[in-house]
Amino acid sequence: MFESLEEELEFLEGLELDSVRLDLLLSHGMKREAAELQLSEGQFSKAIDLFLEDDMDRLTSMSRAKDTISRCLWTLLPFGVLSPKHREIYELLDRSNRVVMDDNDLDEVSVHSSRIFYLTIATDNNVSVDRW
Repeated sequence: MFESLEEELEFLEGLELDSVRLDLLLSHGMKREAAELQLSEGQFSKAIDLFLEDDMDRLTSMSRAKDTISRCLWTLLPFGVLSPKHREIYELLDRSNRVVMDDNDLDEVSVHSSRIFYLTIATDNNVSVDRW
């Protein structure tokens, strides 16, 4: 019916069959593309996990994971104001520990911002900060 994978994906997109598109992308090992689809649907944790699992373009996927985590943390904890969504914040910080970047690409600002988020939560909840 379809001459190419791209044609099939476009067809499914036109019908708004995102769950089928997601399955098709994953069945073809296209984790980064599946992650982008999850992001477009607001499934941030699932998207981050897919970025972290992607081995096709590791550097790009790790960068996207890092950016998504940072964006989510700023949304959940703007300007250091404690959010009632502590569990989500801890899950994002745990995922941030899984981001592996090339030493040349290690963004010191990102590293420090993750530490700031963790320290803000830890201080407000009497949690040990030894891991940072």
